[in-house]
Amino acid sequence: MGAGLQVDIAVLEVSSYQLEIPSPFRPDAAVILNLTPDHLERHGSMEGYAAAKCQVFRNQSEHDIAFLPADDGLLQQMAFQLNPSLNLVYI
Repeated sequence: MGAGLQVDIAVLEVSSYQLEIPSPFRPDAAVILNLTPDHLERHGSMEGYAAAKCQVFRNQSEHDIAFLPADDGLLQQMAFQLNPSLNLVYI
């Protein structure tokens, strides 16, 4: 982004690979749309992949919003274990 550019909202796609790197990244709203057997060679299992994807929620506060699929209990469990103060919305 150019110098002096004012940005109120930015939409980012962040990979599970990027989320493995510790950072202060804290989105006001974060969404995981699905969990499919991609990247299992890196994460080893669906549980490992879910845990990596849920890192997007690690720095969120109760004032931020975490969107998760209503029909994916694994993602819901992993997200809550990582950050019990999440403001969860099921989609």
